Amino acid sequence: MFRIEMLPAAHGDALLVHYGSAFNPQRILIDGGTPGAYKAVRDRLQELSGDGEPLRFELFVITHVDDDHIGGVLSLLEREEVNVTFGDIWFNGYGHLGDDDIQEFGPVQGERLTTLLTDGSRPWNVATASRSFRVPDDDALPVFELPGGMKLTLLSPDADKLGKLRAKWEEVVEAEGLVPNAETESDFEAADNNDIEAFGTIDLDALAAEDFHEDTAPANGSSIAFVAEYRDKRVLFAADAHPSRLIRSIDALVGPGKKLKLDVCKLSHHGSNHNTSPDLIDRLECTRYLISTSGAKFKHPHRPAMARVIKHGSPGKELSFNYRSPYTAVWDNEDLMAEGNYSTTYPMGEGEGIVIDV
Repeated sequence: MFRIEMLPAAHGDALLVHYGSAFNPQRILIDGGTPGAYKAVRDRLQELSGDGEPLRFELFVITHVDDDHIGGVLSLLEREEVNVTFGDIWFNGYGHLGDDDIQEFGPVQGERLTTLLTDGSRPWNVATASRSFRVPDDDALPVFELPGGMKLTLLSPDADKLGKLRAKWEEVVEAEGLVPNAETESDFEAADNNDIEAFGTIDLDALAAEDFHEDTAPANGSSIAFVAEYRDKRVLFAADAHPSRLIRSIDALVGPGKKLKLDVCKLSHHGSNHNTSPDLIDRLECTRYLISTSGAKFKHPHRPAMARVIKHGSPGKELSFNYRSPYTAVWDNEDLMAEGNYSTTYPMGEGEGIVIDV
């Protein structure tokens, strides 16, 4: 079994990965969604724990410090309402952003997640001997083996991306609520059905041809992104990574100009216009794309990004959304699906998320 649950994480990411035996699977948790999505994540983990035994994760990946990825993580670790254990936790804190990987608090003393991880009760970056997760300058992609035969190949970040975040760390952690006593929960923010720009008829060719301008946000560029391989299946978990870094890693993995064969790709930054480039989609041989977002706050996924996936992606692709929102429902259109040779899947009910069997 290789299964992915895209939990209802508002406009963020919270991904559960199950692999191995269907009766006793091993698990990976990737991010925790927004603070307001914490209850949905908590309830699903409590459901999985069932009999009261600790719920074991071989790995917990906290991809980067943006609130829509880390907000629910803080509540999960601070409140301890779910009995969970982790084989390792991957997270690049301030001490991992420079050349020396010094383990210390950053300029905003007592960043909440760093405090939670430095008390010694949880494993933190064990796989790298407490150093950062990053692609080296020679692009020799690090590979990590998890119990049960799961292989992870790191694609992002690199030293340059981490260095750019280091310069902005104090500003970023304060903005994202990592300072002491910051509010840990916000109301769930849903997409407003009336808050849609009137695009008129969707022209796939025109949207796909729009100029691409890459994301420059330091926090997104610092994202831990990787390819997960289990048996003969391969999935790209792109977090909010910059596409140029992913392309460079694909070159290192399969050779310059060659396509990376995937069974599933979780699109970077919730289908943002600035993180899904035509060049990146051209480098993937993939028939299923996952988009994790309610559409709240940033109105993701953006139409040009989805058009690039449809026009540049493999024929017969499937777009899987964990919300049916005004921004995702527009792609559930028979004429567009026939023109673009794609299909769509959505949750069965509101707030349920979606399950993907790889």
